[in-house]
Amino acid sequence: MIVNNKAKKIICIFLIILPQLIFANITEKRLALIIGNSDYKSAPLSNPLNDAMAMEVALKNCNFEVILYLNVNQKEMYSAVRDFGDRLRNKDIGLFYYAGHALQVKGKNYLIPIKADVMREDEVRFQCVEASIVISKMETANNNLNIIILDACRNNPFRGFRSNSNGLAEMRAPAGTIIQYSTAAGSVAIDYDSALGKNGLYTSILLNYIQTPELEINMLFRKVRKEVYNSSKGKQIPWESNSLMTKEFFFKQPLNPNLKQFHNSKKTLHNQFGMSFVHIPAGSFIMGSSTNEKGRDEDENQHEVVFIRDFYMQTTEVTQEQWKSIMVNNPSAFVDCGLKCPVEQVSWYEVQTFIQILNKMDNVWQYRLPTEAEWEYSARANTKTRFFWGDQADCSKSNYGNGFSDECKSTNIGKTKIVSSYNPNKWGLYDMHGNVSEWCQDWYGVYPNFKTTNPSENFVGEVVVIRGGDYMSHSSNIRSASRSWASPDNDFDTLGFRLVVLKLN
Repeated sequence: MIVNNKAKKIICIFLIILPQLIFANITEKRLALIIGNSDYKSAPLSNPLNDAMAMEVALKNCNFEVILYLNVNQKEMYSAVRDFGDRLRNKDIGLFYYAGHALQVKGKNYLIPIKADVMREDEVRFQCVEASIVISKMETANNNLNIIILDACRNNPFRGFRSNSNGLAEMRAPAGTIIQYSTAAGSVAIDYDSALGKNGLYTSILLNYIQTPELEINMLFRKVRKEVYNSSKGKQIPWESNSLMTKEFFFKQPLNPNLKQFHNSKKTLHNQFGMSFVHIPAGSFIMGSSTNEKGRDEDENQHEVVFIRDFYMQTTEVTQEQWKSIMVNNPSAFVDCGLKCPVEQVSWYEVQTFIQILNKMDNVWQYRLPTEAEWEYSARANTKTRFFWGDQADCSKSNYGNGFSDECKSTNIGKTKIVSSYNPNKWGLYDMHGNVSEWCQDWYGVYPNFKTTNPSENFVGEVVVIRGGDYMSHSSNIRSASRSWASPDNDFDTLGFRLVVLKLN
């Protein structure tokens, strides 16, 4: 059963068990069962559904066939594990992931279904699911490699009794096995980190590394351990019992060593994900609009901005195809437009997750959203007019004006179009006016009234800057100087983005 409601929960513990023989063959048959429980009566959790769904995306991106269950009771959990064990017999790699409450009683670990009704400690084994049954089913399948991930909050959720044992019990790793905890066995992990948004500390970090090509599992966990420790300021350190023997395992298959991640041709960069970036030269410009510009808003006061370093801006908006190459899913409303059309219905938070994963997958370049100043500088391309082509709005030069405005109703289609359907500006950038509005890195704020050099993004605010206007916008809202904003969790079908390349390692 899959529940559509989104929730938030901080994850406290990870347990990973790997039987012997570790392979990295692309022909491996990989199967994963994911269970996320959130809707507990006595102690509901806010993140396990998001964590489970995020893990689903990550594992699909690592060539796993994924079975997902959300908010399941004891009977449903037993049935899911039994079916998973049967199907696993025809697979090479198995993975079980659980997010929700768990506890230990007399040295045994139990996963807690929703609707579990426990008033006394001796009732736990009748109302919950012992973790060992998952291990038993996976061992019986006799496949090459099995991974079990238990991601569970450390506090006992039942009010009827309080155990003297904190956290989960330590489990010995048999030969060819690694058992990893997000914190030391018997300890309580950090429950919440507000900077992480939808996912918990350990999960957020693991999700990034698990999709990094050429990262062998032992190195992966060392990196995760270090980052969790640093992020928690020493309050949480992952722990493990490791008996791996031979071979290597990669969640994400190694890249072809002969494939260059970027090549440079005529000052245009191309990466392996189908993205192109054009060189934007250092220089200065007057940001904002003059007081007599048609359609001007009061927040566009002019000020000089200087860039002392070159950078690279993506030539088009990120496409549905490029999004899918990183995130697997396609959230776009206009799927019928095709994979070469811009991805939309993505929030600023979701874009940040996309960028985090992309940066882990590409160890040569680093990506981010453009600042508002970088965006306008690139859109203008040394012009001072309302649009890069001049001061006169023109429905034949941009996809706008069929929605909130009827300016282009007879010309444009009232939905997204394939990127680069119109001529680019002088610097080779397409769709800087219209198609989809583009997220910037900045929180919206008041412009300064003085000259600035390499202005960084605003770090404080309630809404995030969006630029460029979209297929529904009036011509005044697609001007180079026009400023708009949206809540960072908005995911309208008018919202997309493009990237800049930050640096070369």
